[in-house]
Amino acid sequence: MNELREKRYRTVKYWFNVNDREQICYLRDTNYINHSNTDYNLTCYSWDIEQCGICPEYDGLEHLLWRSINEGTQFVCIDSCRHCNNRLVLFQDAQHEADYPQEFVKIPCFHTIADLMGYAQEQGVFLFSLKNISRFEKCTGISPVQGAVVYREKSTGHYWYMDMLHRNHYEVFDSTGKHHLGEANMDGVLDEKKRDSDKKINI
Repeated sequence: MNELREKRYRTVKYWFNVNDREQICYLRDTNYINHSNTDYNLTCYSWDIEQCGICPEYDGLEHLLWRSINEGTQFVCIDSCRHCNNRLVLFQDAQHEADYPQEFVKIPCFHTIADLMGYAQEQGVFLFSLKNISRFEKCTGISPVQGAVVYREKSTGHYWYMDMLHRNHYEVFDSTGKHHLGEANMDGVLDEKKRDSDKKINI
């Protein structure tokens, strides 16, 4: 979970399942998340498409749902349980409110860090991307490494590819592919201390 500590985005907020708190003790306990404008007379429910059932939700999800609806805040959930289609479907309802539920909110929810990182990259959460055609070009003549496409940096000739095992950094090589230059984080910042003389790619 330390990887997530380093990945804080201005546009996306994390929410963690209450059962996972022991692994992420540096985060605020979701039982104590409050907001002065949250209407706790409205109950938060989740829709389970696999079980065709509806369950009341607490542990901060009512606050998450309120902010999603009223403030437009984007959340991404990390959960030890797997959710169908990698999402939580939430809504508000109450016996005394005849016009509810008004809307359903679909929150991306992932079981593994790798899935989260893949989603974040697809959504453009990271400003840096190998798909930036002004800086990189896809190498069609080089076989994928770990299943990842290799890209060539136009200005330097260096080769880059996503580490598909962890999905939280890039491997960077010189223009020959024989010298590993280090690892770059998801913002494209190279850490030369992480050079590995055993790593090579075939050009």
